[in-house]
Amino acid sequence: MARELDLIVGPQLIGALFNWGLIGVLSIQAYLYYLYFPKDRLVFKLMVYSIVIAEWVHTGLITSGVMNIYLYNFGNPESPLAMHNSWFAVPIMCAAISMVVQIFFAWRIYMFSMSRWLAGGIVTLSIIQGSFGIAAGIMMEPLKLAEDVLRGAISPVIIVWISGAAATDIIIAIVMTTLLLRSRTGIPRSDILVNRMVQLVVETGMLTASCAIILLVLAKAPQTKNTLLYEVASLTITKVYANTLITNLNSRARIHESLPKVHISLGPLEGSAATRSSGMTINTPGRESYELASYRKTFEAAKRDIGQRTIATPERAAVSAVSRVTSVYVK
Repeated sequence: MARELDLIVGPQLIGALFNWGLIGVLSIQAYLYYLYFPKDRLVFKLMVYSIVIAEWVHTGLITSGVMNIYLYNFGNPESPLAMHNSWFAVPIMCAAISMVVQIFFAWRIYMFSMSRWLAGGIVTLSIIQGSFGIAAGIMMEPLKLAEDVLRGAISPVIIVWISGAAATDIIIAIVMTTLLLRSRTGIPRSDILVNRMVQLVVETGMLTASCAIILLVLAKAPQTKNTLLYEVASLTITKVYANTLITNLNSRARIHESLPKVHISLGPLEGSAATRSSGMTINTPGRESYELASYRKTFEAAKRDIGQRTIATPERAAVSAVSRVTSVYVK
C-alpha cells in the first residue's frame, strides 16, 4: 500500500516542481526576447506574451491542485486521486498551446518551401490532435477520480491526442531538417549556419515528441497504468512546448551574429585583389565597394543597388542560399 501511495502522490509532487522550474526558464526566455527583439513583428509579440500569460495561469492551476492535496485536504486518501482542475490545466491548455507552436513551425515550413500542401498538412494534423485534446478535457470534467481518465470512452480520445501531437512534432522535425540540409551550398560559413539550425530543430522537435511518447507509455504500460507516473510528463509537457517556441525565436539573435557579410567590390575583375570582409566577397566591374548584410538584401536587391551589373555565379549562389535560409529564421 505504501509503495502504491508513493507512485500516486510522488509523481504529482515531482511534476509540480518541474512545472515551477520550467516556468522560471520560460520567464527568462521571455525577458531575453523582450531585450533582443523590441521591434519584432506584432504577431510574434502577441504570440509570445500570450503564451507566457497562459503558462503562468497553468502553473497557478497546478499549484492550486497541489495545495488542495498537501495542505487543505492533507491526510484525505481520496484527495491525491481527485481531478481538481486537471481536466482544464492538462489536456485543454496543453492542446491549445501545442497547436500554436506547431502552426508556427508550419508557417516556417511554408516560408521555406513555399509549399501550401506541406504546410497545410501539418496544420491539419495539429488541429486534429488539438481538437482531440480539447475534447478529452471536456470529457474529463465530470470525472471525480484520476484513475477514471484512462478508462471507458475517453481513453481512445486521449491516445489519439497524445500520439497525434508526437507524430506532428516528429514530422515537423523531419521536414525542417530536410529543407535545411537541401539549402547547403558547400560554402563553409553558410553550411555552419545551416548545421546550427538543424541542430536546434532536431533538439526542440524531438524533445516535445519524446515528452508526449513518454506520457503515453507511462499511461498505458501494464506496469505503470495503475499509478500516476504519467503525471510527471502531463504536468510539464505544456511548458516544454512553450519553451520550445520562445527558444526558437530567441535563437535568431545568435544566428544573426553568425551571419556572413557580403562585400560587393565593384572593380576590374582581372588583375585586382578583392577586398575581403568577414564573409563572402563579390567582384563586379566598376570602382566602388560596399558591404551588404546577406539577410537584409537578397541577390536581386544587390543587383539593383549596383546598377544591374553582373555578379559571378558562385557568389550568386552564396548570397541567394544564405539569404533564403536566414529570411525564414532571422526576420
